Amino acid sequence: MKRTIRSSAWAMTLLALSIAAAGCNDSPKWKNDVTAALTKQAEVKQYAFTGEADLNVGLPAPAADSNAATAVLVSMFSTGKIAWSGLSSTDPLRMEAEYKLTPGGSSASFTLPVIFKDNLIYMSIPLLNKPGEYFSFNLAGSGGAAESQAASDAGSLKNVNQAMSDSVKQLVGDFDPKWFKKDKKTAQLKDGGEATVIRVPVTEKNKDAVTEKLQAKLPAVLDGWKASGILTAAQAGGLKAGVAGSWRVTGGELAFTLDQAGFVRQETVNIDYRTAAEADRHVHYTQSYDGINQPPAFKKDTPKSVRPFAEVLQLLQTQKGGK
Repeated sequence: MKRTIRSSAWAMTLLALSIAAAGCNDSPKWKNDVTAALTKQAEVKQYAFTGEADLNVGLPAPAADSNAATAVLVSMFSTGKIAWSGLSSTDPLRMEAEYKLTPGGSSASFTLPVIFKDNLIYMSIPLLNKPGEYFSFNLAGSGGAAESQAASDAGSLKNVNQAMSDSVKQLVGDFDPKWFKKDKKTAQLKDGGEATVIRVPVTEKNKDAVTEKLQAKLPAVLDGWKASGILTAAQAGGLKAGVAGSWRVTGGELAFTLDQAGFVRQETVNIDYRTAAEADRHVHYTQSYDGINQPPAFKKDTPKSVRPFAEVLQLLQTQKGGK
């Protein structure tokens, strides 16, 4: 009888230890939790957001006859820093945001306010607008081919958040589940809730495999950005040609903060890489979400000082012709 009790006790102890061990390193579950949460982001219809990006990707310098706005934008997306915050609702479509842009090699920054409201986009461009003044774009693009393209480009901003989640889901889809690690401590959210943090560190052991996975997936990601309107066909083609070259991941980390409802509350993609020319580059991106599916407290009204998009073209042409 005593032997039976002792054997049962050992069995229960081993079972408990097994469960505890599985709970501490349940890698397949952590990967499944991340991909499920990224899929669930499609259910987010109202939210507040903040984010930042630090880019050093070495884009080619703009043409000598490019206008100043183009030169700044190319510089920003090549080696610049971007920070943003705002509120969004999808039905009806409304968004307000501010993007703080710091071009590469500069300590000066400028803020780009953007408003989507009543099927119109309002954007104040510091290089072209006076304080408090906005250019307007019709989302229907009724002002001609140039405005249609500009409205499409500006309107694609509303797709960025979901497109990034979809992109990250694609990128991690083939990752080894063993790479996913859960933090022992929970994270505290702004609303007082607790969240789980799951990380995918890039290490000496897995960096070659991570490189292989990313090189295989990036073309499809860029196709997705093209489909979402974030990139034109020409831009997507150029970037696909670039990522097809020889480069390798040298470090970084992906991290995901998941709330108790299964939503992503923060996603981070930090990738350091080295080009065939031995130039060190990086893409560091973090996006946070709050107030999920709660009515946003919009603060920006319809601008009172508005100029038509046609004046943007005129200003750019004048600026270019004056070189």
